[in-house]
Amino acid sequence: MADSIQQQLQQLVLLSDSVGTAGAGVGAGSVSTVEEAMEQLGPLIHSVYRANKQKLFRQQVDIFAQRKDAEIMKLCGNYHQEFVQSVAQLLKVRQNTSELQEKVVGLNAELQLSGKSLYEKKAELLSLRREHRNIQDAVDAVRGCLDVVRMVAGFDEQ
Repeated sequence: MADSIQQQLQQLVLLSDSVGTAGAGVGAGSVSTVEEAMEQLGPLIHSVYRANKQKLFRQQVDIFAQRKDAEIMKLCGNYHQEFVQSVAQLLKVRQNTSELQEKVVGLNAELQLSGKSLYEKKAELLSLRREHRNIQDAVDAVRGCLDVVRMVAGFDEQ
């Protein structure tokens, strides 16, 4: 009798396993399988109490529950590990982004200083070019005057 109860329970476990795999999708097949499992559960429990094998039944149910718990923990553990790894990667990205931002701010400050220095040198160059042009214009004017002074000096000698 105990073997019969154990076999019925194993069939119910196998049936519930097929519910778990078929239950992943929505369909009429998974509903009928659940209904079949529920129909088989009643007579099984009745035969367990009639044979006074509640302890055996409880042990089998506990083993089944432990196995399902282990499956859940394994599944959740895998996803949890992936989640932890993703969070760690995000923290690294955040840190790298902060470091990159600091470098960009530093380079911007250096560029601002270089740009300011370049602007000042350009302004000084333009000023020197104006002065050079003015001096060149003055030299040309003096040369023109020199020619006139020579002509006047030439008339005075004659």
